[in-house]
Amino acid sequence: MNQIKRKIEACVTNCFKSEDNQTQYYEFANLTSKEIFVVPCWCLDDFAKFDVDLMDEDNQHLRVGAEVQLYDMGNNKIYPSRIYERKEGLFKKTANKYMSRESLYENTILFKESKYTLEQLWDLFKEKCESLSTDVLVESIRIRDSKEDAQRQFLLSALALISCDVLPIQEGKNVEFKSSFVHTAYPVKTNERMNQYRIIFSEIVAFANSHEEGTVYVGINNQGDIQGVEDELLSEVPFSSRADFESDFINQLYLQTQNHAFVSIVKIDWYRTESDKIFSKIYIPQWKGQLILLNGTELFVRNQAGKRQLKYNDLIEYVIHNTMLEEANIPKVSN
Repeated sequence: MNQIKRKIEACVTNCFKSEDNQTQYYEFANLTSKEIFVVPCWCLDDFAKFDVDLMDEDNQHLRVGAEVQLYDMGNNKIYPSRIYERKEGLFKKTANKYMSRESLYENTILFKESKYTLEQLWDLFKEKCESLSTDVLVESIRIRDSKEDAQRQFLLSALALISCDVLPIQEGKNVEFKSSFVHTAYPVKTNERMNQYRIIFSEIVAFANSHEEGTVYVGINNQGDIQGVEDELLSEVPFSSRADFESDFINQLYLQTQNHAFVSIVKIDWYRTESDKIFSKIYIPQWKGQLILLNGTELFVRNQAGKRQLKYNDLIEYVIHNTMLEEANIPKVSN
């Protein structure tokens, strides 16, 4: 069966670089629906030869104001229409577009796992009590009744033994582990990477809709072990740098949420272990804005047991509840 394609008539409204200056993007306005959407320049420039009058002065990119015909291939994949001549050597160029190891490990944070047991950490803490502040000592009394991972993080921080963030021992209300960026837990027939993106995005927006800060670790399995994503990034994604991969991931998050304000506060850090395994930490600050629907229809929330998709009456009740909370927080203007 042929893949269903939706034809789009669009106008270039902007051409800009990502914040890290690694990836160029087109901003388009759909001439029919007036919807604004963003596409990496390579998705168009690498595929088609556009008429000279559509190009900028350097003949490198489409000019602002150029009207073009595009195809939406589904899963937020947008390509030029077949009315444009295809570039020669396209498939050869795309097939060789793999990430280098230098790019993969660039600007990563070294992660060193603590070799101390919890009992050893408390012994070290007792030895250094005299040099610690009163606030730290008071907190140490309170933390004694907490779970082991909370005690460990407190002690490592107080003793300045942290070379980077400490991994949680297990998933919880504010922590989610995902083993891969490109592979789903169960096989799918088409576009596995985009399916896995969607799964990760649903975790991200679930934290936002629950108005709780949260962290999604990618490259960590359900047992909390570092599995790493270095192999899949080096050989299974069509990007020549990790920065390009991250830009695509963030761009897809924007396309599926249509909320630039939220996407702009999501922070991604990359960690490298001493054995050269790579994992990612996606931090979601507390979101106080409106509810975020994935793909315009799906509402995910987070509780102690994990992510949950709300449907039917549960969805309606949650939306009403959040609307009432938003209205209660709007300052009243006195007459």
